Amino acid sequence: GRPTEPGSLGCVVRTLLGDLGGAVVMTLEPLGAAPQAGLQEADVLESLNGVPILSAAMLQRMMATLPVGTDVDIGYLRAGKHHNAKLRLRGKVV
Repeated sequence: GRPTEPGSLGCVVRTLLGDLGGAVVMTLEPLGAAPQAGLQEADVLESLNGVPILSAAMLQRMMATLPVGTDVDIGYLRAGKHHNAKLRLRGKVV
């Protein structure tokens, strides 16, 4: 069978340096899942389905196990306030 395509949040992240960790959103794909769910550049992604995100590399490893169409819960920090967003992973925009 064809390998399952991993899902995409539709954003580029880098590790947030400092004590807190997390992955900060650098850029968003206009048609990606993240902007459709209301995420913005500079938001800090803190958790995926309740699992803490410690770095951008960790988030990428977590995402590699989730196929397109998976519903996920993202915890994020914006302007010092904690938020949650539910979104459905999409295919990578080529």
